[in-house]
Amino acid sequence: MRNDEVDFALRPPQNSDCVDCHDRANDRHPVHRFKEPRFLQSLEVVDARSCMGCHTEHSGARVSNNGEYCVACHKDMTIKKDPITPPHIDLAHQGRWESCLQCHDFHNNHKYRAPKDFSERIDLTTVKNYLRDMENPYGAEKVVKAKKER
Repeated sequence: MRNDEVDFALRPPQNSDCVDCHDRANDRHPVHRFKEPRFLQSLEVVDARSCMGCHTEHSGARVSNNGEYCVACHKDMTIKKDPITPPHIDLAHQGRWESCLQCHDFHNNHKYRAPKDFSERIDLTTVKNYLRDMENPYGAEKVVKAKKER
């Protein structure tokens, strides 16, 4: 519940407008992370400093492209003790960036565990439907933290 009026029609939405209703406890990709200098080149691909750089929920789709933003930051990834078969590095070398969301809840705001075996991933069509603002494949139960008093 908001303590102030919504003025979306009078100014462009700000990140704070989104987070007022869509708080993401334990967010693995918080907006402030992308303000770090190491992400400057990645920001040329996707402006992740703003929720609206990726999201278009209130315009009929959850995400503004096909969800292949992962490559912008993770193309040179290395993972010690990779827990999945085939390893992430193999998937990256094969350009299988569409598969990221088949195992990972991007903001980590749902009680969902990534599978340890790639064969147990979420169907790609299901993920694409989710990005078009359809049913959430990561489960209905959310990770919730207490809201700060205003």
